[in-house]
Amino acid sequence: MSVFVFKALSVLIKTTARPLVSWFSYYNTQMIKESSHHEYKILKKSLINIGQSYNYYYTKFNRRSLGTQKYEPIKLLSNEQAFEKAAEFLTEIFVYSILIIIPILEYRRNNNLKKMKKLNEMSVLLKLNSKLELELERNLIEKNKIKEIEENTNKLYIIKQMQLIKKI
Repeated sequence: MSVFVFKALSVLIKTTARPLVSWFSYYNTQMIKESSHHEYKILKKSLINIGQSYNYYYTKFNRRSLGTQKYEPIKLLSNEQAFEKAAEFLTEIFVYSILIIIPILEYRRNNNLKKMKKLNEMSVLLKLNSKLELELERNLIEKNKIKEIEENTNKLYIIKQMQLIKKI
């Protein structure tokens, strides 16, 4: 059952994340293409290198997993294709990291809330325990007083009985 739920959630996340990834990568690509600043040129070169590396390792992984064409050289992408691959790859990393981080943070928050709740319960129990101990101590003192009064009453009763016997 849990495997089915996990797979269903995985498909749902991938389905909803794909349009976001496409939109972000398109937006970032257009913004960098249109800019002529020096920083953007450096960023564009870096993204092209990331795209080429991504393509290389992705192709290498696919070839190994499928067991085909192990020794054929991997062709480089054009700068435009490498740039788009890098933008898509980085956007996917960003979106998926957010999708992973949010449940982790929620899990940690719930654990912290549970710990705080347990600590509050323990403090309440400790307070109740101390009140109970005080009440028990008071009851013990009262019990001893009652016992002492009973003994004194019994002694007085015995003395009065003895006096009555002497009178008779």
